[in-house]
Amino acid sequence: MDLSRSDFTTITLGSTVSVGGDIKFRISDTLTSIDLGSLQELGGVMDVSELQNLEAFDMGQLTVLEQDLEVNSPKLTSVDLGALTRVNGSITLYRSLFSMFTTQQLERVDRDVRIWRCDSLLSIDLSGLQTLGGDLSLQYLPRREAVILGNLATLPHNVKVHSAALKRVDFGQLTRVEGDISFSIVTKLTTLDLQRIEYLTTVDFNHLRTVGGRVDLSSLSRLEELRMGKLAALSRGLSVANAQLTHMDFGELTHVSGNVDLSNNRLTTIERGRLEVITGNLDVRGNPLSSFDSDVWNTIVQGQVFM
Repeated sequence: MDLSRSDFTTITLGSTVSVGGDIKFRISDTLTSIDLGSLQELGGVMDVSELQNLEAFDMGQLTVLEQDLEVNSPKLTSVDLGALTRVNGSITLYRSLFSMFTTQQLERVDRDVRIWRCDSLLSIDLSGLQTLGGDLSLQYLPRREAVILGNLATLPHNVKVHSAALKRVDFGQLTRVEGDISFSIVTKLTTLDLQRIEYLTTVDFNHLRTVGGRVDLSSLSRLEELRMGKLAALSRGLSVANAQLTHMDFGELTHVSGNVDLSNNRLTTIERGRLEVITGNLDVRGNPLSSFDSDVWNTIVQGQVFM
């Protein structure tokens, strides 16, 4: 069902319960209202793109979307996922004006969630989402202050987050990351990547226990507090250089494969917690440490200790 380039002002699907293929509402200056009626299942793509005067979009009774949801309309101030519980493809929200996005009843997305260039977006709450099969990409969102991962337990692929206004990152119930965590200007779960974050002062790993890649927080120049939570192992090192940390407690972390770089902070104390081994180097240069037992740290660090 392709309703692209139509002159309609309103489209209503009425009593239609199921559509086997795509529904495309694309490229219109006149369309201001879309009512999906009784639609519950869609076998293809839902495409709501380049509708210049659409201000609200409600998924209504639709519960299962077999392919992708694409929303790109410049005056859109409200996106309501309604009864949607599962998307077997990706969700892409692009260049719209809504201020909050919440997954509501949505529990599963088999591929990616991409939210890009939504200039008015302040908060992204993924609390309802339990399974994400692909990337989480939240980029070029200049006002976004909070990201809540909620009930997600595992992130198997990339997470890319770019927001100058970001103040809060809540890992929620996340227990496993398959790849890197990188807070850096250069995009690198294979990657959690929060880029160009000017105001982030606290990072709490909460329930996260393992990271298969590198944790790089070296671009967070205002970071004052790093809470390791239940993190037990890092597979490719940790970098928190050039920040504002005054205290470092490794907590339940027992094993770091790779280097640990804590240089050029404001650290006065470093507590080893349960840390047993760092296979690479430990760099604590440029910190006003009041106490540091090099003999103890030399038994933990298999490489060199720089101080």
